[in-house]
Amino acid sequence: MTVVNSVANEHPNDLGALSGEVVQRRMTVDEFASHIGMSARNIRALQGRGLLPPPVRHGRRAFYLDHHVDRAEAIKDLQRQGFNLFAIGSVLGTGETDPQAAAMVALLDRLASRYPALIAALQRHRIVAATADGQLRVIRPKAIQTALALRELGVPLPAAIGALVSVLNAADSFSGELLRVVHGEIVDNWDPSRGPGLGAQPMMRTQTVVTLLSEAQRVVLENAGSDLVRGVLDGNR
Repeated sequence: MTVVNSVANEHPNDLGALSGEVVQRRMTVDEFASHIGMSARNIRALQGRGLLPPPVRHGRRAFYLDHHVDRAEAIKDLQRQGFNLFAIGSVLGTGETDPQAAAMVALLDRLASRYPALIAALQRHRIVAATADGQLRVIRPKAIQTALALRELGVPLPAAIGALVSVLNAADSFSGELLRVVHGEIVDNWDPSRGPGLGAQPMMRTQTVVTLLSEAQRVVLENAGSDLVRGVLDGNR
């Protein structure tokens, strides 16, 4: 992977320029299926759900590239953790994979050489993962994109990723307790006379609890953000 300049001297808009420097493999659907250990039928099913982007076409031929591999591996990782396809869509998002995904990995590779603790933290929070040969891949690109957005405000890349890690660490400290509280409200207060209900569907129950908590946290943060914006506007009047 080509490295240009240092992290400290990166321009906030250099992500697009880097993407052209990464040479990607081109695989047919059969080669892609063999490489990721998935059937062509499953690949088409993922594409139908918007979880996997369609292949890149050159004339009448269609090819899968490295970012397709990264996306497929991220989906498989989440499936191994027990997530269904609906939940995976919530985590990874649907639609086309970010075409700058390869450049995003290039930036993280560069960051890893100087700030390995930041990359280790991202791995701990399952934002990125390392393949068997040590190559990084992004599991949750939305999280990285939020940090990269800070660069548009002139925040250096290490500080932007560091801010993301700090927020993840802070959220991690209370998220387990919140999950226990919400789970208890649903399960411990369940009326057995209403039937087995949630007790008979542990996976669905857990995913529903996580979705409820995620939405509640989003609402709280949006409300707090609105209050903060109003405070800033009032202070500028």
